[in-house]
Amino acid sequence: MGWNPEEDQPGWQPDGWQPSGGGGPALPDFVGPNIDDIALRVDAAMTPVSYAGRFTAPNPLTYAITGGSLPPGLALSASGVLSGTPTVVGIYTGIVVHATDGTDTADSNAFSITVSSLPTPVGPGGTSGTYTFDPQLNECLDEAFERIDFSPEAIERRHIQAAIRSVKFLFSEWQTIGMRQWMIHQYTVDLTPGQMTFTLPAGAIDIFDMTFKRGGVETEVSAIARDVYFTKHKKDLNGRVIEYMLDRAAGTKTVYLWPRGERTGDQLLMNYVRQIQDPGTIANTLQLPPFALEAFIAGLAARLALKFKPERFAMLQAYYRGPDPDRIGGQLKLAIDEDRENVDLVCQADYSHRRQGSW
Repeated sequence: MGWNPEEDQPGWQPDGWQPSGGGGPALPDFVGPNIDDIALRVDAAMTPVSYAGRFTAPNPLTYAITGGSLPPGLALSASGVLSGTPTVVGIYTGIVVHATDGTDTADSNAFSITVSSLPTPVGPGGTSGTYTFDPQLNECLDEAFERIDFSPEAIERRHIQAAIRSVKFLFSEWQTIGMRQWMIHQYTVDLTPGQMTFTLPAGAIDIFDMTFKRGGVETEVSAIARDVYFTKHKKDLNGRVIEYMLDRAAGTKTVYLWPRGERTGDQLLMNYVRQIQDPGTIANTLQLPPFALEAFIAGLAARLALKFKPERFAMLQAYYRGPDPDRIGGQLKLAIDEDRENVDLVCQADYSHRRQGSW
């Protein structure tokens, strides 16, 4: 007498089947994680998503949405592929994907779809429409350390302090070689009778140009050397200011005028060069002009390589200043060229040193 599995083993089912309340096959849970939420753009076709394989069963499955509502423009095929182009902005929650093999058993899971509006195109091709890129110092330091192939895990406090110190010396180098056009600011001095001197604002290091204004008419004021000013005889002379001497000693910058101020209402208008501000904390932004950013990172990377990765210094220094040590090139040259004024050359006679009549 043979063995009958259905008689001798109650509840036995073929491989892949399990007993269920309805007597048919019960679908197990999802394979892998739950269905992910989806973020889409309105009027932009989505990349089709297939849910086939998320459910497993011994028989072919059919898919449908049985809860919630898909965004208008999307559809789920019977084979489990979600596709289409959403046409209405909104957040659609509680969307239930239902899978069944045609019996009275099934399984399902829920997810949400967010449809947001497209950004308004600005400029050719559509861009972000913003112009606020101004990296923080810590971002610049990260970029420089990456260029010298310095592992982030190896960076310690002393490395950050050394990098900030290098930033200060790099800015000092830039001002020495004359890359300072973008640090020019305007300043006005209201003169008083007999005024011989005035001080420049904090951080000023030089005067770019100066004019004397009286009655709406401006005339150029010329810079003279220290020895020329101190050898002038009538320093107490009042009149239209035609020359100035800048005392560039450390600390407060004092400007000496010749002749002295003559009338109330006279003005001196000038463009002065301000020192680049200290970097401060690594969370600060440096407010560098866009044309100077690459030169700044290149110069900082070269200085860090000299300290921590000397084998990479020659390569990075050549990229920063060019291959010829006697000539400025590379990224620094590009930044310096961009720092110049793009104006036509104008030649004119200079009469500032003509002999003056009696005052």
